[in-house]
Order: sequence, then structure tokens, then C-alpha cells
Amino acid sequence: MAYRRKWNQGHTLARLAVAAGSAYALRYSGPVFWASGEFGFVTAGATLALAVTGTLLVSEGFWLLGETFGWLDRKIPRGNKGTGGWVRSKRELAHDLISFPHPGPYWGKLGRDAIFADFTMACVLGPSGSKKDVGHNGVNTLSIRESKTINSLKGASACIYKKALEDRGEEVHVLNFGAIFEDILGPSARYNPSAALADNFYRPGGIQDVANDLQEFAVLIHPDPKSGGEGGNNNRFWDDGSRLFIRFALCANLLVKGYEACLNDSLVLLQDREQLLWTAQWIADRLIDEGGNPVPFALQESPWIDCQDPQDVERFAEYLRGMAANVADLLTSEDQRVVESFLTGSIQSMEPFNGTSRAHKITQDSTFRFSDQKEPGRTVSVFLVADASRLEANKKVIELIMFCMMNEWKRHPNKSKPVYYQANEGSNLLIKDLRSLLTWARAFSIKICVYIQSLSAFRAAYSKETLDTLFSEQDAFLVLPGQSEPETLKLLEEYLGQQSFMEYDYSGQGKGPLSVSGFSMRESGRPVMTAEQIRRSGKAILWLKKNRPALVDLPSIAAVAPFRHMQAINPFYGKPYRLPVRLRLWRYMWPGKLALLVLNALRALRFWRRS
Repeated sequence: MAYRRKWNQGHTLARLAVAAGSAYALRYSGPVFWASGEFGFVTAGATLALAVTGTLLVSEGFWLLGETFGWLDRKIPRGNKGTGGWVRSKRELAHDLISFPHPGPYWGKLGRDAIFADFTMACVLGPSGSKKDVGHNGVNTLSIRESKTINSLKGASACIYKKALEDRGEEVHVLNFGAIFEDILGPSARYNPSAALADNFYRPGGIQDVANDLQEFAVLIHPDPKSGGEGGNNNRFWDDGSRLFIRFALCANLLVKGYEACLNDSLVLLQDREQLLWTAQWIADRLIDEGGNPVPFALQESPWIDCQDPQDVERFAEYLRGMAANVADLLTSEDQRVVESFLTGSIQSMEPFNGTSRAHKITQDSTFRFSDQKEPGRTVSVFLVADASRLEANKKVIELIMFCMMNEWKRHPNKSKPVYYQANEGSNLLIKDLRSLLTWARAFSIKICVYIQSLSAFRAAYSKETLDTLFSEQDAFLVLPGQSEPETLKLLEEYLGQQSFMEYDYSGQGKGPLSVSGFSMRESGRPVMTAEQIRRSGKAILWLKKNRPALVDLPSIAAVAPFRHMQAINPFYGKPYRLPVRLRLWRYMWPGKLALLVLNALRALRFWRRS
């Protein structure tokens, strides 16, 4: 055990007394080398005593100084119980921020500074009434200068920001599934999901993806039930049977009509049993004409045949004939009860695309492609607008288009160009295979920001594993004020972590005013922010990559210059929305524009010199 010296106050006082007496004696007799006569021995003794005690007192002083610094150091926690805390200034985040004057995603105001940081996967947790649209989503829509797709289920966001995006030179398309606010938004754009399937035939090697894409389409159109019911996994037999007919109808129409095929054509084919049987026999090379001769299915005469490898075409022909033969055998079998169940399930699942629906009006052809957002030199923004009162009727259609959107982004040759997806109402519109998308989106420069109202609702819509993957893969996590769900508050308290502090204990009683009989000091931990503090807080909490959390403000877009003047009137309120300015985004005003212009000119000049 190491020896630790203790301070002896009595020895120190004695040394001080001897030193004081020696100094007093030397005051009258002088130093030793001036002394003479009878007082010489007194002077010599006083000098020696002063030298010895002075040396001891100096060493004692240095020791006490070291002990003082050690005592102060022991008052500083080591972080053994937690190293949590807050980011106090923008400088602590500087290595992860977008430097001035470049634009980018916005994450609130820290002190007097706006925070701009790019991301691949981000999450915004804000319950109803937390003003996530005016506090973050709206500002982010105007701050991102790249191509983007935005969910606007109520239609207000599209009405407010469409004109502002067009005025700064962006192409804006609005897929209006609910036909709402057409006087402001104009006629809806159109997008045909079948075109994403037709692309495979004209893309070199794409014919190898046809079978997989058909299966994905069939699963989205005819999804698995949320519960197995009494039959358990036996329901899979009926689901797979219905999907077989859906896959065949989609593929048959694509081969006949190409890019002009639409989902309503597949529904019509399923509803006409005689035509369905004739098509299946024709593709399976079983159709016989009136003269008794077989009617061949001329796959080799397709216009896309030169785009594919002959061996791939031969394998696809075998797959196609096998699927058609399976359908033909089912339609001509003796027991038609099973076939009727298959057909009924497929027709019911395809019903949202019938020719009388708004979905058919939007999906019958295409006025734009999501691959346009990846084209160099183009900035394309797309709003997905739905009527909240009829969301279930259009949910399947929107989710199918979202799947096509991801496929077009992933398969575009320009992998490096970023494209953003602001997934508002993330628990209501499901992104296909979101868990795997979280891991591979970075490689294709796909940047997704998921807006969640409730963690429990998100977990129920996806899974606990998907929520855990989202938390582990996200680069930015913004928690808006107004949280009240107990489970969410507990999770956030744990997510903020613990911070260390020094705890002092005094025990016993002393007689003097400064005397303490017992004293102890130890390091303890406490939450950075308790659940009750989170619930009552008026600030948002931002986690940015691996940094500590930051308490940020989210002023309304009506108080953010220059965006407050760019937004249009909200159709739900019918009047301009303006508040006193609380934040000025200089990178979007004339100083930032001028600086960005100079930087681009210097970059172009540097490139010219190198060439």
C-alpha cells in the first residue's frame, strides 16, 4: 500500500514561530557577516534557524500547493459513470457540417447559428402538433437544392412550396392521387408503374430482373396478411396462387403492349376468363387454330430482342412458357373451386387500378420518370399528394410507385448524384424492404429522411428489427418537442445517456464553525435529461452522427428569412403566414449567393488551367 503524507498543522505553526522570531532578531542585529561583538552568536543562530525553517516552509508551501491542485482535480468527474452531455456551440460540430455558402439539409438553430449537415439516413420524431411541417419539413424542402421526392398526404406542402421550387428553376411534378387543390396544383402528373417493368426488356441484361420484379409487384399488390389467422401459414398457398395470376397478367400485357401497358389492362385480362385462358395457351405454345395448326408465340420478333443476350432470352422463354402452362392447367382443371379462389383474390387486389378510379387516371401512362431525378444537370422535385380521408384506397398504389421510384434510382447509371426522399407519415406509407434499404442506400446516393409520429406505431407497421436498424444507421436524429408517449420518453432518456458528477457526504458533528468530523467524495451518475424534462422541454434534441446531442430551436418557416417570403398561402388557412424574423439563412440570401458564384467561378477557372 502506497504511503501518503498527511499535513501536520502543529509542525507548520512551530516552523512559522521560529522563522518569525529569527526574522525579528535579525532585524536588530543584522546578517551574520555584519555581526560582531557579543551578539555574534545570536545573529548566527537566528540566521541558521531562519534558513532551516524557511527552507522547510517553502517545501511545505509547494506541497500544499500540489495538494490544493490535487483536491481541485478530484472534484472533476472522470466519466466513469457516464460521459453524456450537450454540444454547446457550432464549433463542436464543425467537421460534420456543410460549410458556408453551400446549401444543404437544415437541422435547426444552435444559439445564433443555423445547422446544415448532409445525411444518408435521417429520422425526425415528432408527434401530431409538434409543428414538424413548418419547423423542419418546410424549411428542409427549400434548403435542399438537389432532386427530391416529398410525401404530402394532406396536400398543403405541395400548395405552399410548388411555386417557390419552380421559380428557382426546378422541374416540379405533383402526383395528386386525391384530386385535391387542383385549382392551385393544376392537373396531376402521371406515372405508369408498368413502365418500370418494361425498362427491364430494353436495358442490357435487364431481362434477368423481370421475374424478380414481377414477384415484387405481385407481393405489393397482393401483400401478406398481417396475421396468420386460424390457418397459420396455410394461407400462403392461397396468396401464392393469386400472385401467380397477377404475375402472368402483368407479364402478358407487357409482352403485347410494351410501354403502353397499364395495370388496368392486367385487371381486365384477369376478369375475362376466356381471354385469360387463350393468352395462357398462346404463350405456352398450346393454341391451335381452326386448321389444326399450332399458333406460335413469336417472342423472337419482340422489338427489344436485340438488347438482350440470346441465352438470357432462351431462359426467359422457358420461364414464360412454364408460367403460362401452369396458368392454363389451372384454368382447365376439373376442380375449379381452388382456381376461383386464386382468381378472386387476384382481382380483388387489382381492383384499386380499375378504369373508373383516380389511380387508373394517374397510372395509365407517364408524363415523367423518377430516373429523371438522377440525370446530370436537372433538378426534379416530385410531390406525392393524397387525400387523408381516402388514404387506404390509394395506399397500395402509392406504395407501388414508391417501390418503382427506388428501383429507378438504384438502376440509373449515375450512382453519384444525390437524390432525397422526405418520407412524411412514415408509419402510414410503408417503404418496401426498408430494413435492407437502410444498408445499401448509401452506395446509390439515396438519402432518406423518415418522419415518425409514434415509435410504437412505426414498430407495429414495420418491425422492432427495422426500428433498431434505423437507429443504428441514421446520420441525423431530430426529436421535436411535445413528446408524451411513455415508451418514447423512456427510450430518449436512455438514448441521451448518463453524465458523471461528484457527490459529497458530510457526517458527524463538530464544535467549531468550520470543523467537520467526517467527509467523503465519490463519483456518481445521473441522466443527461430525465423523461419529465424531455416531456416539458420546448427545444428539439439533435443527434448528428457521432457527436453529443444538441438542444436546438426550430423557428417556424414564417420566421426564417428568406424562405418566409417564398412560401405560398396554406389552403387550409387562406391567408399569408408571417412572423418576426428569428433566423436569417445567409447562404440563401445575397451574401451566400455571391460567395457561391465566386467559388464556382474559381472552380471553373482552376479546371480551365489544369486542362
